[in-house]
Amino acid sequence: MGTRRSESVLFLTDSGGNYQDYRSDYAERYAYDQWQAMVQGGFATGALEHQVVLGASWQQQKNDYSLNSVYQQMGTGSLGSRNVIAYHPQGGLDLYRAGEITQKALFASDTVKLSDRWSVLAGVRYTRFRQEGYTPDGATSALYDKSSVTPTVAVMFRPDAQTMTYASYVESLEQGATVGNAYVNRGQTLGPLTSKQYEVGIKTERSGWAATAALFRIERGAEYANAGNVLVQDGLSVYQGLELGASKRAGAWTVGGNLMLLDSEYRKGSDYNGKRVAGAPRFVAAGQVVYSVPQVQGLKLRADLKYTGSTMLRPANDVKVSGYTIVNVGASYETRLGGYDTIFRAAITNLADKRYWEFQYADYVKPGYPRALALGMTLKF
Repeated sequence: MGTRRSESVLFLTDSGGNYQDYRSDYAERYAYDQWQAMVQGGFATGALEHQVVLGASWQQQKNDYSLNSVYQQMGTGSLGSRNVIAYHPQGGLDLYRAGEITQKALFASDTVKLSDRWSVLAGVRYTRFRQEGYTPDGATSALYDKSSVTPTVAVMFRPDAQTMTYASYVESLEQGATVGNAYVNRGQTLGPLTSKQYEVGIKTERSGWAATAALFRIERGAEYANAGNVLVQDGLSVYQGLELGASKRAGAWTVGGNLMLLDSEYRKGSDYNGKRVAGAPRFVAAGQVVYSVPQVQGLKLRADLKYTGSTMLRPANDVKVSGYTIVNVGASYETRLGGYDTIFRAAITNLADKRYWEFQYADYVKPGYPRALALGMTLKF
């Protein structure tokens, strides 16, 4: 996968929308290879029933960057005024192999049924993570080679056949960011991050309705730009929250909703201890209504609404991105064509053509997508 991008990057200097205009002209190419093999099955040891999963995986990512990319300030402006700064893309951008990231993993898990009500899941994943960066002449500029063991544990209890309560702990390893052009250390790929997730919850599905509730805490290595505009990994991003969901079926109607309350902050060594994590809203709510048209079998009409609360754009919490509400509508029709199950879909996203800023990553926001019509068809062979 390759891209050539000539774009404007507006670096906000205050919450009033004033910015420094940087023009970025660069090329990049990525190649991904991956395979996974897995075996699963069940057996019993006395009164205990086991469901076991064993597997192995390998994946590699190769990054090519341009030798002669351009990133320079062109001027200043305000989001309330038209940008008239002119910029002309340069010619060819030669690529070089900038880095390779390889992950090898072995994983296993066992879900043990202790009784009709109690069960336990235990799993482990071994990952060998190797990341090597190169200079344009092919020499190694950075090397990260580390092995990690991450566990998964869960305890499940069923008070009745339709309800399950659970408590779980999961560790995972995820790839670090590839540093964008806006930072001093642009082009660098940061090391992997370890995250830990704790969760307790309950799920129930009854005749005509269903509901879920969960309390969670996530601890993840923090990535942010420091005072020298270097993208670094330091301290933790901590997220704690409550998720609620419910749905109700009544004749041809199905109504559902979800709610998330989220508290987040930087901790443990971060330059921004106590500040809200950039991009993390405090409140997200969504609702959906689906109507199965009785007169036309297979036809469903739907409408959904989602509100995303305000977020902080930067770790310093000096610029706030306002909350926004998006409304979508659509329809689907399930039938058979030539003996095959077929689904036709139509949807209008952002029905009110709401103009809003959407948090993207790090210090970036992007304009939200305008109203759009999407049509699709799925044919199952």
